[in-house]
Amino acid sequence: MIVYLRKDWKESWGGQLGMWKAKDAGGPGVLKVTVTPQFNRAVLFDTTMDSWHGLIGAVTCPEGHYRKSIALYYLTDPPPGTDPRGKAFFYPTKEQEGDQGVLDLIKTRATVAGANSVYKR
Repeated sequence: MIVYLRKDWKESWGGQLGMWKAKDAGGPGVLKVTVTPQFNRAVLFDTTMDSWHGLIGAVTCPEGHYRKSIALYYLTDPPPGTDPRGKAFFYPTKEQEGDQGVLDLIKTRATVAGANSVYKR
């Protein structure tokens, strides 16, 4: 579940959450749902291997403003035969598909051991 907490967020600043239908071959397909990060809005969804979600575009808020949200997860043991990956897998955008630096970042971010190394502190 994600709950948005920024009271003065402008829709023109972007930051919308998108949810894509999975392609048969894997990865995100058609964008099905767009959610604006409006104050006190909660989004509840199942996070499976095929629940492709994320920002639909750039966040363009002015300096000193930022999107505020809280994300809550309820984790269970994965069923047998499920990918044991412990972190979310990001899929490259069309513009990122050939960028080896982005592909390496995605791979590092998808591991429990490597994820902490990609965040600013």
